[in-house]
Amino acid sequence: MNAGPVRVHRSLVPRHHAASGGGTFKHYVAATGETLTGTFQARWVNSFTSYGNGTPQGAPADWFGGLLILAVDITPDTDPKARIPAILTIDCLLGSPPAGAEEGIKLIIPGLINFDTIVPGSATVFVQI
Repeated sequence: MNAGPVRVHRSLVPRHHAASGGGTFKHYVAATGETLTGTFQARWVNSFTSYGNGTPQGAPADWFGGLLILAVDITPDTDPKARIPAILTIDCLLGSPPAGAEEGIKLIIPGLINFDTIVPGSATVFVQI
């Protein structure tokens, strides 16, 4: 999954605030050898928990860690009219994250598939604008 900038409007604390942005995905299906591609689009914020700014790690003060859970729509290239609802979780460990938190992204497509394995070496950041 390749995420471009995802912008969240207003405060991240309340639920269901607007979000915009998205990215692309590529999924290799081992059983068939097929590679599925498409896009995802942010719909709204389900929740955000801030871990504070990244200055403890030497990052700029406008870089923040936190756990963001977004509602997104998945659109496969094979069916551009399809809008498959999914949950995208982005976890950035800057600031003071809780024990057990893992840097990276996860995607859950309810009833279809869960991409819940963090890729080692992945990096995320929330930038205050």
